[in-house]
Amino acid sequence: MPRTPSAAHASLSAYANAVISLKDPKTGITLYVESNGRRLVGFNDDGGVMWSVDVLDAVKIKASPGQPVIRHLRLEGDHLWVTIGKSDTTKVQIETGKVQYIGSD
Repeated sequence: MPRTPSAAHASLSAYANAVISLKDPKTGITLYVESNGRRLVGFNDDGGVMWSVDVLDAVKIKASPGQPVIRHLRLEGDHLWVTIGKSDTTKVQIETGKVQYIGSD
């Protein structure tokens, strides 16, 4: 199950207001950013890991501008929108963890 965020979490160190955990009310899946700020994990209702993916490696980007960590999570339909650094955006399928790069603002 997701650990309690701490000051040692890379996303929180880079962005104090980072959103690093969400629960999808429709599926019961909990989405959590690991302490390195790069790996996103999907947990089922029982706390079992459904999938785990290093989002930055999956889309082959280096956040620019900003720190190379996940800064924000937002649910929309069957997808999780992930902001990396200041403006890079990816879309993650909640059920599978498949990542797609959307672009940069």
